[in-house]
Amino acid sequence: MRLIALLIFFCGTLLAADAPHVVFVVGTPHYNPKDSMAGLAKQMQELGWKATVIDTDYNAEDNEVGIEGLEALKDADLAVFYLRFLNLKPEQFAHIENYLKSGKPVFSFRTTNHGFRFPRDSQLYPWGKEFGVRVTGSRYYPHSNGKTMVSVVNQHEILTGVEISPSRQDQGSLYVVDAPKNATVLLEGKSYFNNKNNKHAKVKKALKEMDEEGNGRDDVFWTWENEWGGKVIYSSIGHPVSFRDSNWVRLFVNGFHWLLDKPVPSVDTKIKAIDAGTVMNTVYEK
Repeated sequence: MRLIALLIFFCGTLLAADAPHVVFVVGTPHYNPKDSMAGLAKQMQELGWKATVIDTDYNAEDNEVGIEGLEALKDADLAVFYLRFLNLKPEQFAHIENYLKSGKPVFSFRTTNHGFRFPRDSQLYPWGKEFGVRVTGSRYYPHSNGKTMVSVVNQHEILTGVEISPSRQDQGSLYVVDAPKNATVLLEGKSYFNNKNNKHAKVKKALKEMDEEGNGRDDVFWTWENEWGGKVIYSSIGHPVSFRDSNWVRLFVNGFHWLLDKPVPSVDTKIKAIDAGTVMNTVYEK
């Protein structure tokens, strides 16, 4: 097995000494974030940021090997997490915990609200249950059975240049969430839930709304402040095909800037679509 901890430099861009440093942590093959996060890192480099991608060449889910290279978070101004069912070693998780408790900002994608699953006899077991709520703002519930139509709930500078009128389709299913009451929800989505999920009492209770046909409505993108005073963005938008839409890429890039109290890119700034493939899971070479 080979660890990949990439510092991506965009040729022709001279980074300023005080350039913001964003660290992307990829901890799942699900939704192929290996490619989407690398694509985002490259675009942030093009915008003058320093970008580090921490990844592995193996499936890190439920893997006691965990993820090496997390010490890069010590120098991060912003952490971007795309995680799912990780079982990190205590000394590895300590880098994430220290970052969170520093009060620095966090952007979490999709599966990160169920980013960890520790054994019951692990000292970190509580984090498996609590990470979603404490870090992203919501625990994980089931998801819908089709694509999601996204619409605006609250106008915000993060939406600058993002075309959603009156709604925009996202390839991914709608995650059932329970956004914090003090969160600012920017976007919500509508999608279909089959009968099995319709009968799930927790799903019905957690959804904002569900009609008799099984069409549910819930939040997909919000800002928040966590218990450590850190600014937070959670986005359940993050399917591989989502990144082929430059509007969603702009949404994420704008969010990174907002989290660091920097002006979002102007509408004239070129933000490119990212080819993150169409496969639901990264395929690793054996």
